[in-house]
Amino acid sequence: MRPHIRRAGRDDYPALLSLLEELGYPMTEEELEERFSNFGAHLNVCVATLDSDIAGMIAYSNLIPRLAEGGTFVRITALSVTAVHRRSGVAKALVDHVEREAQASGSVIIEVSSGRRASREAAHTFYLAMGYGHVVPISRLS
Repeated sequence: MRPHIRRAGRDDYPALLSLLEELGYPMTEEELEERFSNFGAHLNVCVATLDSDIAGMIAYSNLIPRLAEGGTFVRITALSVTAVHRRSGVAKALVDHVEREAQASGSVIIEVSSGRRASREAAHTFYLAMGYGHVVPISRLS
């Protein structure tokens, strides 16, 4: 069964909090609300549902301008799938959704941010299989 992808809303906060905690980013509902408010139109969060259950989420920034090269790019900043739904096509469906959105908006590049911890190896393997390359950050802010 292919998941249904839709924009996340306030009613999805409990599921989003659980999925973000699985990624290693626990926060309160108030903190999540603040992030949605602060980032406004630059933050897109979508959920994948199977039947009525939220199976995963993806967060991405869109239309980031590229001054030197022209055009815009999209950056995927979070992708999480519930343990029970992993390896069922949910993550692929979420990334495919972002790719379609990026293409429709005229973006020319999609970047993926993924932690460099050992616990992220499966995610890195997934992104490589999706055709994304591996680039080490040039510099890092503390």
